[in-house]
Amino acid sequence: MVKVNNLDEAQTKPLTRCSISPMNWFEHSGKLYLAFEWKDIGYGKFSLMTICFDTDWCAVKTPFDESPDVIVKVVYDRDVSIRYTPAKIL
Repeated sequence: MVKVNNLDEAQTKPLTRCSISPMNWFEHSGKLYLAFEWKDIGYGKFSLMTICFDTDWCAVKTPFDESPDVIVKVVYDRDVSIRYTPAKIL
């Protein structure tokens, strides 16, 4: 289970290389992400590779294109709680 404490106190920032660094946590559309790498995808565009911590799918690699129009909530390490539980075998 992933939980963010004090989310209402989180700062909002645009999804750009200047505002989101690798190893930063952020919330977008109700899901928690950990940024881990900006990739040059050509033509002067960049994509942020992240890990999404989703309550339904666990951890999923998710790319985001850099955009100053996408606003995210930056979350501090101290406010993130992750509790792992064993997967159910089907």
